[in-house]
Amino acid sequence: MPTLNLNSANLCRGTRYISNAFKGRHRTPLIVLALWCLACWAWLYWEHLLLVARPPDPPHSANFKRTHIPRTIWQIQLPMPEFIPAKGTSREGHATSWMHHNPYYTYTRLSIDDARQFLQTHYADRPEYLKTYEDLQNPALKSDLLRYLVLAKVGGVYSDLDTKALKPVDNWIPEPYRPHARLLIGFEWDQRDQETPSWYTYPIQFQQWTIAAAPGHPLLQQMLEYTHAQLQNLSTFHNTTLGSLHFTDEEIWTATGPRAWTETIWRYLRDNEGLANLTNLSYLEEPRLMGDVLIYPINAFGSGQGHSGSYRWFTPKDGLVKHYFHGSWRVQM
Repeated sequence: MPTLNLNSANLCRGTRYISNAFKGRHRTPLIVLALWCLACWAWLYWEHLLLVARPPDPPHSANFKRTHIPRTIWQIQLPMPEFIPAKGTSREGHATSWMHHNPYYTYTRLSIDDARQFLQTHYADRPEYLKTYEDLQNPALKSDLLRYLVLAKVGGVYSDLDTKALKPVDNWIPEPYRPHARLLIGFEWDQRDQETPSWYTYPIQFQQWTIAAAPGHPLLQQMLEYTHAQLQNLSTFHNTTLGSLHFTDEEIWTATGPRAWTETIWRYLRDNEGLANLTNLSYLEEPRLMGDVLIYPINAFGSGQGHSGSYRWFTPKDGLVKHYFHGSWRVQM
């Protein structure tokens, strides 16, 4: 096998070759290539540190009692019927990141059969919810409704399959807020000084790809009532059954998606915590506790976007979850 000769003469010749390459007409593209390689290396190194950092120490019993969020992580994977004209659900997410950062949590990925069993066990006394869930054919709507049903009943952390955990959930809540926070939510959109695009209704839109809650939180109970009413109204409006109704993206946003979620949060904070206007939350830089609802700024769950003050190119230090916006639920592509 040939060996690499690294004597001084060869090193000198190599140095001269590289030096000459950076002269003349090849200089600019080579410098750009070198900078691009350096940037890629830095990004990969930073992402590596976030993903494979040392697993957290076992939780101390005192800390365990000081958080209301159950140590349970939920993800959902429902099949996409062939007749639904959408991309299909993501088959592989970043589940390993959730288990790596939270080894002392119970991790559950709900299949269609798991979901049915959960609902029959926990919602036998609410047959209207069971029927609505079973009637829905679009997996985006079923997934939206299911996350609210799960968190409202047993709590824990829900996150979409196209998300990656960046930090242990035990580190999400700042120490002063740990005895009080019972619902953790974050921004998807913050209008700030921009014009609001047509697909956003409010100056603040809350994301619902990652939510953490204590069991029985009243905001989630209100969300269930709101989504159930919205779905029934759409069925009446189109003069058809839920099982036959083909929803547009707009109707998904409004019935069960982030627009419905934001509407419910806005009403709850207005009526219970005296929030005069959603714009009062704009430019949020640190988590803010309102009653028992902990609100996170854009970078906690919504980094990588080109708006709202989102840290776009690299993972921010205050990032908790990385969302990859696969949009597998979309109908209008």
